[in-house]
Amino acid sequence: MDQQSSVRLIVNDTHVIAYFATNLAISFIRRSTEEESECQIRPVYRPDISFTDPATSRVHLIEGEVSLPLHYAGQQTVVTAYVVQNEEIGVPIVLGMDSIIALQGRLVSQDGAEEMNPHYPIPGEEDLTAPRPIYSTGLTVSMASIAWQQQSVYEMKPGQDGEYHLDLITNTRFTVLGRINIQLGPSGEKFCVLITKINTQFMLGLDFLKVAGFRIEFPGVTIRWPRTLAVRPVRRHAVAINGPTCPRCRQAGHLRSQCTGRPRPAERSSEARAIDARPQQ
Repeated sequence: MDQQSSVRLIVNDTHVIAYFATNLAISFIRRSTEEESECQIRPVYRPDISFTDPATSRVHLIEGEVSLPLHYAGQQTVVTAYVVQNEEIGVPIVLGMDSIIALQGRLVSQDGAEEMNPHYPIPGEEDLTAPRPIYSTGLTVSMASIAWQQQSVYEMKPGQDGEYHLDLITNTRFTVLGRINIQLGPSGEKFCVLITKINTQFMLGLDFLKVAGFRIEFPGVTIRWPRTLAVRPVRRHAVAINGPTCPRCRQAGHLRSQCTGRPRPAERSSEARAIDARPQQ
């Protein structure tokens, strides 16, 4: 049975939307989601108060960790998820390769070959002509490093000043230095690859994975593309800067019992009827 990239998990009897991101090694959970699911948070200490993505150098600030009981595809397991501020990620839970493997998931290409992702950068590996790609289900586009582009045969079209690409899953901004058109895969189709500042040489996003027929397989469930998650930004709750808001006059700074102002039109009319309900002569 095929499913979309976003899935609905059961965490402590609570239904939560999650996203499988193969370009991440660890899993993240929003602070609000952690509180709603009533998972007990454990403190973290240096050097674990932050996580630096080895592929992108993005630094995620960690507020704590939880043991996350997951129910998905008929399986039950417990994974470690790291608590971050709501604005750090674009979905309630982002499940990296640690959670995918714990749920017996595997990344498979069209011919059935298993790709044990991610191929993170290896210190001292300088083979820029044959980069080890990171298959990135958390990215909608493919990216390459400026170091690789400078040694390649592809001509780069420079980007505009201040141009960036926003990854909605991890809320990461990638500065767009330029673009190249490159042929990837046996289909011969050309892709627009963004040139940016990343540590790894190549990150293949969903634009490549959907054409190459990649999928994530779990026992009884398969996730395919191009059906992806529509991410909506986190909206902060409105807070009155001058104290509580009076429901009578809608002004901040006092309670209804302290209100001396004029009531709303609906209240004025109801109060008038209460004073004298007889028809006027």
